[in-house]
Amino acid sequence: MRARFFGRHLSFALACASLVGCMRPQLGSREQPVEVTHLQASFRSAEEGRLALTLEVENRDSRAGMVTLVTWELWIQGRFFATGQHATRQVLPLGGKAAVVLEVPLSFRGVPVEEGEMPLTVGLRGGVHVRFGGDEQRLPYEAVRRIVFCGAPSLGRSLE
Repeated sequence: MRARFFGRHLSFALACASLVGCMRPQLGSREQPVEVTHLQASFRSAEEGRLALTLEVENRDSRAGMVTLVTWELWIQGRFFATGQHATRQVLPLGGKAAVVLEVPLSFRGVPVEEGEMPLTVGLRGGVHVRFGGDEQRLPYEAVRRIVFCGAPSLGRSLE
């Protein structure tokens, strides 16, 4: 009797495991219409830097669209660092993708700069605004990268 009890539970557990094995996760960059394919931040001096990013935007609408605005927030070591927006007029083809490339100057004052190479965690989040006829949609995106800098603002190392 005890063997039959365990046999039933084992059969049930195996059935559940096979169902779970067939499920696909709903999260991840492939499920999002915007993917950050390139993210680089650099600091040229004690008060100036540059943010370079490339976003791949997929059109999931039944109409061609136009990318009109990209908003972004930059986080370094888990701390807010900068925000901005960039107006653009880039075609988003029906059933296709468009690469949106941005190079944005960064300026900061009153933040100490460390010399030498240092790895920092850089986070980026924002939205790509796309117009389809008279409708506008905001497509969110976010990414986190570990970047080695040669001289960078000293913002703490809480995420290392």
